[in-house]
Amino acid sequence: MINKEFRRKYSLQQCKKQGQGGQGKILTAVNLESGNTVIVKKIVNDASGIAACAWRERQALSSLSHQNVIKLLDSYCEGNSTLLILEKCEVDLSVLLQAVRISGQFSVGNRHFLLQSLFQALSYIHGQGFVHRDVKLSNVLLMRDSTVKLSDFGLSVKNPLGLPLSDAGSKFYKAPELLLNSKIKGREGDLFAAGMLALHLLLNCDDEEVTVYDLIAQEQTDHSAGQIINILSQLLGTPKREELAHINDMYFQTYFSEHVEGKLAEILLQFEASEEEVKIITGLIRWDPAQRIGADECCKLLQGAQTEQIDVAKILNIKKAHEEEKEQIAPPMQVQELNMNDLDAPLAGLDQSTDFCTSLFKSGLL
Repeated sequence: MINKEFRRKYSLQQCKKQGQGGQGKILTAVNLESGNTVIVKKIVNDASGIAACAWRERQALSSLSHQNVIKLLDSYCEGNSTLLILEKCEVDLSVLLQAVRISGQFSVGNRHFLLQSLFQALSYIHGQGFVHRDVKLSNVLLMRDSTVKLSDFGLSVKNPLGLPLSDAGSKFYKAPELLLNSKIKGREGDLFAAGMLALHLLLNCDDEEVTVYDLIAQEQTDHSAGQIINILSQLLGTPKREELAHINDMYFQTYFSEHVEGKLAEILLQFEASEEEVKIITGLIRWDPAQRIGADECCKLLQGAQTEQIDVAKILNIKKAHEEEKEQIAPPMQVQELNMNDLDAPLAGLDQSTDFCTSLFKSGLL
């Protein structure tokens, strides 16, 4: 059934598909009263009614108000879907990193600015008793004026008592205790994920084309939880038993039978991490969740640090010009007839075209 109130307020004639989010379709629309463009997040209801992710996001954003948290403007039910109306942002941080790589990388000041905004958001939501549970590059959005917004609260929960929570979030940002099937008390998972996000920024990894784990493993694959734990051991070194006291002995003996020296300090030095980044990354990316520093402490570490706002429009214009240039110089596609006798031939040159991470290492990136 059509929601008449929604359609009176927002122009569907000017509504266009923006993308596909993790929990629904993302569209843009125009508010007929203000003329402002907004985001419409359309989430299909489940058999029992409103989908859990839509309910969580609506409950969280209705309770939260902070300059670095995405703002919920309205919500409606239409047909078998829930519509969440959100303020419009320009681009997510993963896409922006892909664009930045065309002309270089973020400056130290840019990275400080992004981290400062992220930790202000996390400090606020944690102070309000909420846990985000899906902190990653693509859930950090930037407006055209460079304001940073933490978004996508579909997995968030209010957990003021710090009760154990079940598994959630992207595996490339997931805390080791979750990868090892242990429950977590909430904000510790957000903090580990924020540390991984900071490391992605430093290493210029967008987490779609290449992740931190790809660089450390020197191969680009869809890493399993076990592979990620092994790569974390290369990054942090083999944990002491007390650092993972909540993990059962079978898991610990399976994954940590051999001693490995960590290379995180070497990586931070090689990529010229700032003093603030070193303290934040080493304070958050830890085996022991109880030893991770809080978002408040990260904010304090960034007080007085050099910051530089990001010229979002300039970066996106460079990306657009680069894509247009590639289209102009790209040769026309040649359609060749398939020779059935060639199907068993070796795939010559496959390594040269697909071994992306190895080429990064050979070029001296890591």
